[in-house]
Amino acid sequence: MGRGVVGPAGEPAVGDGPGLPEGGSTAAGGGLRAGAAGAGLTQERLAAGFEKRGDCSAGVARQYSGTAGGVVNCQIGVVAAWATAAGQAMIDRGLYLPRQWIADEVGRQAAHIPPERAFATKPCLAEQMIDRILPALPEGGVRVAADEVYGRDGAFRAFLERRGLPYAVAVQANQSVLARPGFRHIARLVERLAVEEDWAELPAGPSQLDSRCWQWWVRRARTTSLDRMLPESAVAGARD
Repeated sequence: MGRGVVGPAGEPAVGDGPGLPEGGSTAAGGGLRAGAAGAGLTQERLAAGFEKRGDCSAGVARQYSGTAGGVVNCQIGVVAAWATAAGQAMIDRGLYLPRQWIADEVGRQAAHIPPERAFATKPCLAEQMIDRILPALPEGGVRVAADEVYGRDGAFRAFLERRGLPYAVAVQANQSVLARPGFRHIARLVERLAVEEDWAELPAGPSQLDSRCWQWWVRRARTTSLDRMLPESAVAGARD
């Protein structure tokens, strides 16, 4: 069981389903767009960890897969989905290439990886997809939900704020928040503000290992974007 905290102006949504080829068309979500706001999801664990036996498939390596629930020999795809009350559909995805694949010229050629393909973190791939699909989605109706891989990346959150996209992202319990005595970590902040009876328990759908049940506490708050307070370089930070 886990607990979820909503980010600035975010509205959470969850989704699951099969992926599309890399750069897949947003037409897959066409029937879900009419008359409803939706959430664009960027979660690598949504049916996007593909276990492999060999080492020749593009991007295959021993790496963590949420689908498998651990470190396995697999490919990882970053998936974008569009979800509304009417349903959900995968609308784009990108293949994550670990650094060792970028450095392996022979392996790249054998796997037909374009020579211009540079290393990109999973949050960077998500940013590229969002920019690619955003023009085809309802203006003002997009919300972004993502797991901890993306939520802990300050540059990804700053990217969403620059695009004017409300978001709900997972973060680690020791995620730093604005400095204030006793409020240095998000878990400590929530502990002080949330009363136990205010938590609501909601099912989050099945996972590879078990059914998921999360406890939620939501509080609307007025926030100030960090990019208005700090230089761009300070907001971006380092990426894995």
